[in-house]
Amino acid sequence: MKRKRRLVFGLFVFLLLTIRGCIFYQEKTGVLDLKTSTSPDGKYELIIRIIPLLDIRLFTMPGDGGYDFAPIRAVLKEKATEKIIAKTHYHPDAIYCVADIHWYMEEDRVYFGFNQYIQISTGKVFY
Repeated sequence: MKRKRRLVFGLFVFLLLTIRGCIFYQEKTGVLDLKTSTSPDGKYELIIRIIPLLDIRLFTMPGDGGYDFAPIRAVLKEKATEKIIAKTHYHPDAIYCVADIHWYMEEDRVYFGFNQYIQISTGKVFY
């Protein structure tokens, strides 16, 4: 009985580590850059990325599949030096179908979704 428990526990841990490893590998290699926008002054660049494997669904309604409802990551970087200023997390409210990039340089902001923006000077992300 004790041996069965160890075997089941070991198999469970192995599966968890395998799934986490697959997701980590996909984050490093399977990133798709879907939208890119340069600021009006040409100093900054905003990239909208998705990871297709991060949005695995067992069941979806018609029209909910594909990249449109995939969570996005916005990456703001300086164009000349390629230095990353800000990088968002995969927030459930930030999805690709609402990702629309608008630069407001007078407010020092770049909007990448519905009421989601990055403060350019500080790199803070607001949801």
